Amino acid sequence: MKRFLIAALAQLALVAGTAQAFAEPTLRAETRVHRDVVTLGDLVEGADPKIAALPLFGAPRLGESGTIQTSRVLTALRPFGLDEIELNGITQVVVVRPARRIGAAEVEAAVQAALSARLGRDASNLSLVFDGPIPALALPLSVDGPLKVEDMVHDPRARRVSANLAVAAADGSQRRAFRIVGAVVETAPVAVLSRAIGRGETVEARDITIERRPRDMVPADGIADLKDAVGQVARRALGAGGLVRAADLAKPEVVQRGEVVTIVYEAGGIVITTRGKAGEAGGVGDTIPVQNIQSKRMLQGTISGPGRISITAGTPGPLASATR
Repeated sequence: MKRFLIAALAQLALVAGTAQAFAEPTLRAETRVHRDVVTLGDLVEGADPKIAALPLFGAPRLGESGTIQTSRVLTALRPFGLDEIELNGITQVVVVRPARRIGAAEVEAAVQAALSARLGRDASNLSLVFDGPIPALALPLSVDGPLKVEDMVHDPRARRVSANLAVAAADGSQRRAFRIVGAVVETAPVAVLSRAIGRGETVEARDITIERRPRDMVPADGIADLKDAVGQVARRALGAGGLVRAADLAKPEVVQRGEVVTIVYEAGGIVITTRGKAGEAGGVGDTIPVQNIQSKRMLQGTISGPGRISITAGTPGPLASATR
């Protein structure tokens, strides 16, 4: 029993010593502060609560960081008898002052949303060009409310806008306001060539990007979707960087004028084929005249594939001497 008690007491002493070791004040390698000053407790882990709130250094500006050399920290701690605390090899303390940042993108989005609500248009169609740089705001994390447009004046004729914006803490304890002035440009999507395209060359997806340009610079037949351009061929030579219009492109010609083609006539579940001669060139989906070679009659058919023209029931002109 005596040996058991001695062993138990020794174990308790070891635990107590370990706890005391963890409670010893130690220097922090990095600290985050939310005030204008760096306190003793910000720098020392396990500092006495009675002195932890004492200010020792000025803090970095909002959103910035800085360092304090260990020698300076120890000098500042000396009056409190902490100049011999555990350093753990630390030569400097990194001080970070986090902030909520509001930049140009967030400001533009807020004004766009306000304009969209007023004009009843998609905000993505409205581009803003501000007069001068937008103030980059670094705010305390406690200012956690949304950025709001409190007042706005929009002149559609002059294409100008001015607005007062503000952001505040949820409890209203802190608030920051500022004003912006700029131009409003309505934009539209349009296809832009990333390389030069030769006449008759097929357009591929890699040849085109969809960009937003001022609406008054986009032609009425400007292509706004890749699917309307990819697979088409250029009617003429097109330069890199140019806007792509519907008139610039055409479907690939799969039937040439004068080519001997297969005419497919469908009616009531019956399919009849015969040979014909194309009166015009065209691409899939185009309606062109075609002559039945046997009857010499001219018909109108739709190109359904290379060398193939389809005629549905009701198309004028029967297929004479056709074969099933």
